[in-house]
Amino acid sequence: MLTFSPTEKLEWDLCFILSFLTERRCSFPGHERHFLHSGPGSLFIDERYLSDAANLCWENRSRLGVEKRPLWFYLDINDTPIIQYQALFGCIALEIIQDLEVQENDIPGNLQLLATSIKSLIHESTLDKDFKNNLKSAVGKWGKSNYISGLIALLKKYKIVTNDLEGTPLKRVREINSIRNDIVHGNKIQYPKWIEGEEERKESEYKFICTQFIPSIVKEYLIRIFGLDRFYSSIRNREVLQEYIYHGTSEGRKITDLIR
Repeated sequence: MLTFSPTEKLEWDLCFILSFLTERRCSFPGHERHFLHSGPGSLFIDERYLSDAANLCWENRSRLGVEKRPLWFYLDINDTPIIQYQALFGCIALEIIQDLEVQENDIPGNLQLLATSIKSLIHESTLDKDFKNNLKSAVGKWGKSNYISGLIALLKKYKIVTNDLEGTPLKRVREINSIRNDIVHGNKIQYPKWIEGEEERKESEYKFICTQFIPSIVKEYLIRIFGLDRFYSSIRNREVLQEYIYHGTSEGRKITDLIR
């Protein structure tokens, strides 16, 4: 693990910002071995506007707060060609983003009192410490939305989906939940069950969601945090997400033509 002085931390912040904007890994000489970028990448922000975008990101970097992992995981996605790792990094980043961006439904006051009372009883009990922590964690989740509802709430907040999400568009969003569950529970890869037959299409859709769709949601969060909404490529990122959910294509092309 690398250790940095306060000044060096700022310098590495700049490296991470430039890595995000250029889709390439930027680092100091001698540290290249820490990053195994799988390809040359392509500029996310047109080079004509790169300086303006970098300044915006630098000014807004404090909005990341102490939780910079979505940015780090996004860069890690670009660093590996292994689909399962890309999906893992993306789903972890999405969980963090949902916690940061989606406000949970208000818990009724009487339920809050009950939860507090139960936590107190658990704390005072003579149960095993680890078991008590598990019980407290379970009670702490009362009233919170599950992963899929939190994801849909996030997509609505970003205006990627509308309130009438249903049918095949809803199935496409639910596929992220299936991928996440498979990762969390160590299940074998399951290609989209909502697609009838067409094994090649199932595989292509799975790969597209893991390698492009989920990372683009993480990118949408970073775009908003860094204040990059006004750039064409940022607007296009949201439009591409919408296009896949509602039409099953990406920039006018079939997924099977993009992913093989």
